[in-house]
Amino acid sequence: MTRAAPGPLRLEPTGPEDLTAMLTALGFDRPRPVLTLIGGAARLDPARAAPLGALLRALAPRLDALNTRVIDGGTDCGVMAQMGRARAACHAHFPLLGVAPRATVVPHGTTDIEPNHSHLVLTPGTRWGDESPWIRRIADLLAGPRPRLTLAVGGGEITRLDLELALAEPAPLLLLAGSGGSTDALLARWRQGGLERRATIEALDLNAPATTLAARIAARLAA
Repeated sequence: MTRAAPGPLRLEPTGPEDLTAMLTALGFDRPRPVLTLIGGAARLDPARAAPLGALLRALAPRLDALNTRVIDGGTDCGVMAQMGRARAACHAHFPLLGVAPRATVVPHGTTDIEPNHSHLVLTPGTRWGDESPWIRRIADLLAGPRPRLTLAVGGGEITRLDLELALAEPAPLLLLAGSGGSTDALLARWRQGGLERRATIEALDLNAPATTLAARIAARLAA
């Protein structure tokens, strides 16, 4: 475990046993509610970035109050950048763990990490998507019997993979309607009855008041 200053504490597990030992050493063996944020890593359309930023800023204090742990992709772009900046803007203290394949991020790769994350888990793998099963494993370890929730925002092919993994789990899946990409595509399938019922799915409207959305997400984590 290393820390490059400034920036998140870096964990580089080589396998599941390493991951468990590292998280335990950091005190993450005590179960807490977990929010997994999946979505687009590309530059967000300003029309979507503004309401998403407002939502995450409204949500951050509630995540602190619930002792929630948050997991995302950890890079300095798209929804991950928005989450890190919301945490910093609200002076929040909840653990924010980014998960990315080691070979893809600086200094091993070319993608910058988001500096306001508290931790960065660098998984084995050389391409985006290799980290997806690790995200689900980390969420399971961090939550234990406590509530787990996945929030999906926009996204492309990697988000589609993350959504398929989320659908295979019993944890609720919240789809942010109007955020575009794979999230809206899955939402359309669900509304048309073309989706096998697995996860508990709920649609949230990106353009609804930020405080209303934040309260609904927090209520799920507090259940």
